[in-house]
Amino acid sequence: MKAYARLAFGLVAAFVLTVLCAGGLFLSANHRNRQRAESLLNDIRSFKAGDTTQADIERLVQRHDGEKQRYGYASACPSADVFYGVRILNEPLIKVEVAHPWLHTFGARPWWVSATFFLKEGRLCYLAYTVSEWPHNNENTELSARAVLAPSADELSVVIGDKENHRYGISNRLIRNSSHSLEVTLAPNATDTERNHAFGFDLSCLTSLRGCEQVCQFVPLVWSDYLRRLTTEGQVITHQEECNPSRPSLTR
Repeated sequence: MKAYARLAFGLVAAFVLTVLCAGGLFLSANHRNRQRAESLLNDIRSFKAGDTTQADIERLVQRHDGEKQRYGYASACPSADVFYGVRILNEPLIKVEVAHPWLHTFGARPWWVSATFFLKEGRLCYLAYTVSEWPHNNENTELSARAVLAPSADELSVVIGDKENHRYGISNRLIRNSSHSLEVTLAPNATDTERNHAFGFDLSCLTSLRGCEQVCQFVPLVWSDYLRRLTTEGQVITHQEECNPSRPSLTR
């Protein structure tokens, strides 16, 4: 009996040790990717449509292991002639996370960051920095936030359909049980405050044990501006629109 007890104890101990090691590896990988995503974000904060050159973008793409793309399309810059992209994700890790949901306990969940750069005649025409995650509380719902640089105020009004806010437009899109996305678009004449808000991403929830439960966690300053705009327009703000992860999110 003692031999069986020792064997059982050994197996349990080995299992617990394996789980802890797996959790540690996922936490470490998440933190590394988050640091890469934050570094990329810091490098593009100063970019401006119409001003940033192809040489500037090529240096950034090389530094962040990006690549030149064969094609691309954005309604804000339909005549772009050169395309670059950077993606930060760990595909093998994502496959394991999807196959083993119990790893969410250790903060392991599928998320990725991408940056897209469209150029026209050697100058930046369009930029998009996007953060996306499948939250652990609803595997069928994707949360994403995107900051976009548009080439002109006129283009901005076409892209987001917001003719009252030509410099700084916010679009909140919700498809229940599918996706919830928040997009902020900046025109070249956006103020420094508006730029700081648009690129004020907070990626801390990506590496927390709880994870990201609401899209507002990615860009809290943009979400505050969005709610302020709703108030100005006389719309009622429900508890579901407050940035409070402890409450049910819009996607549930």
